[in-house]
Amino acid sequence: MPGPLSGVIFIHNAFRNNLQRSQSDIKFWATLGDGDADLMASNFAFLHESLALHEMAEEAVLFPAVNAIEAGNADVYIQAHRQIDPLRDGLLEALQAKNADKAFDLIMELKPLMDAHLTQEESELLTWADENISFPDQGRLAGEMAGKIPPEKMGPMVPWMARLLSPADREGVMRMWAVALPEPAFAGIKKLVQGALRPEEWSDLTGRMPELAS
Repeated sequence: MPGPLSGVIFIHNAFRNNLQRSQSDIKFWATLGDGDADLMASNFAFLHESLALHEMAEEAVLFPAVNAIEAGNADVYIQAHRQIDPLRDGLLEALQAKNADKAFDLIMELKPLMDAHLTQEESELLTWADENISFPDQGRLAGEMAGKIPPEKMGPMVPWMARLLSPADREGVMRMWAVALPEPAFAGIKKLVQGALRPEEWSDLTGRMPELAS
């Protein structure tokens, strides 16, 4: 049974889906000359910041805990961050400068690296964690990572995730939050998610989790 740290897969999937959309928009813009460069820059700026916050939480909490159990085990993931960071920065700069060709080259380099990194964390690091970190300690680490995200940033991230995730992932992350959060906090999350989704998407979610309708 996967432990609490497996919840990271939901934000990973949001990153994947956002990057896929960014790649499609930038490719269309670069090849056909059509697209809203300002909107692309604004959308990617949010993703850029969300990735930076996620990296920061991993490097401040999870990776030191992993290396404390097995020295050097998390270093490969830190190295991947350092490889990805300048591509993220460069892509944001290219979008803000409305340089379609450079943005296209960078997204085509960034996306496969991000996909490989996220997959490696899920297939290797999370498997290792289930074998070496108790479920209570995983829960503590997950809570500490979430605590590294400033509250004013968490508010916008919840609707962002809700819109990007598949129906099954929406259900999964809502069930995780329902268990992990105090009732008042979860009530706030539920309100944010309902406001972010189209009526048919919210109906699908409440069909999967009838308790959300109350």
